[in-house]
Amino acid sequence: MISRRQSRYLVKIISLFLLFSLSKLCPGQDYHYWSEQFGGEATMMGGAVIASGTDNSMVFYNPGRIGFINSNSISISANVYKVQMTKFRNALGQKNDVGYNRYAFYPQVLARMIPISKSSQWRLGVGLFTRYNSRLLFHEKIVTNYDALPSQPGNELFIGSTDYSNDFNEQWGMVSVAHQLNQSWSIGLSTIAAYRYQYYRSSSEGLSLVNDVSATLMSLKTSTDLLYVNWRLLWKFGLAWQQGRWKAGLTITTPTINLYGDADVQSEIVVGGLKALVPSSQIDNLIISDRQERKAIHYKHPLSIGFGLSYEAERYKIELATEYFFQISKYHILSSDPRITIYPAGALPLNDRYLPIVDVLGYNKPLLNISLGTRYKVSNTYSLYSSLRTDFNNYSNPEYLDDGINLWGREWDLYHLVIGGSRLKNNDMIHVGVEITAGMKSDLRMLSDYNSPVMANLLFSEAERKMKGTDLGFSLIIGYTYSFSK
Repeated sequence: MISRRQSRYLVKIISLFLLFSLSKLCPGQDYHYWSEQFGGEATMMGGAVIASGTDNSMVFYNPGRIGFINSNSISISANVYKVQMTKFRNALGQKNDVGYNRYAFYPQVLARMIPISKSSQWRLGVGLFTRYNSRLLFHEKIVTNYDALPSQPGNELFIGSTDYSNDFNEQWGMVSVAHQLNQSWSIGLSTIAAYRYQYYRSSSEGLSLVNDVSATLMSLKTSTDLLYVNWRLLWKFGLAWQQGRWKAGLTITTPTINLYGDADVQSEIVVGGLKALVPSSQIDNLIISDRQERKAIHYKHPLSIGFGLSYEAERYKIELATEYFFQISKYHILSSDPRITIYPAGALPLNDRYLPIVDVLGYNKPLLNISLGTRYKVSNTYSLYSSLRTDFNNYSNPEYLDDGINLWGREWDLYHLVIGGSRLKNNDMIHVGVEITAGMKSDLRMLSDYNSPVMANLLFSEAERKMKGTDLGFSLIIGYTYSFSK
């Protein structure tokens, strides 16, 4: 039986290894609420249409505006071509970068506006929106000779590898009802059914082999897999006002109500050859492993309040829009059932042999996004657009999120610039634009340091803040709206 002192030593190993491998190698979601925009005009305006939008995207942006829309139309828009280049510089040591270039095509929105009757002040809108869509993959392997085990003579062969893949998609199906109260006021309500799918896998491994006849080996391995689907309900209330050249809009989006969620999750941590690092240790190998299936998922989306103010002259329009997203306090996205996870028995001085290594935790900080969009009417047929919007990240990693899997993502803010134009002919409206996305943040904690891979440091030392995260993206966006004859 190992001593109490050695047990505390192992507890520190495991707790730090948990924090290192499960938190820092599991960027499981994208922490940006305004990455996607919907509809031709709304995308060109950077989402600054809460006050003045006139197309089917109002089902999403402000259902209150639907009361002022008399057309019977159908709209579709898509990212016809999108490339997003994400880079984690110095992620695994100085000049050891990881990254992923994503090339994608996917529809943004398919929506329809349906007047209930010619004389009625009630309007109906329906739409399907790609609310979130993200993919990130990378793999890196490094082989070097280094004194990874100072207790052993000479340098050892060190092999370090990191694998990561993450793919998630969230769709919002929306049905909106609006009522025009008078010439200046209209109200509306959207009911939203949200479906979210996510799969990610991350693994990290460090092997150190003594270069002599003893062939002493120490290994540190971790892997995590998560697959889940989640159905939720939420609502969006919209209020719209217009008077002369001025327009304003107010929206309130409720938090979500979870309907159904199902997840399979597994995680494993293996420490092998511990005596090579701690010769006095009586335990040479340790495994912490758990897999749980068909677990309930409770994913949260925050309460938010949006506001827009627009001024429209004969040839130009300008609108400022903003949306405040409230904080989501710490919660369990997934809670595991207690079961044996630690092998061998008695290896750690705990009340039982259970550690919550497959619990999934969430916490989002509050933020305020702002967008400024302009339109210039060249003629009755052609218009030009430009917009700039913020896309601040809501990621927060307080110290108390160390008792499970903390799904972190891009920790930096993004900024989106859109330039485009439109053509109106008869019943057809076409929007074409280019969106440029950029963001960066320095002084992030490295995932590991394979340049100086001392095994004890991998276990005990908190990674230095030398990593830099960057994003650069380009999208070609096309939107089409067809208005049926009245």
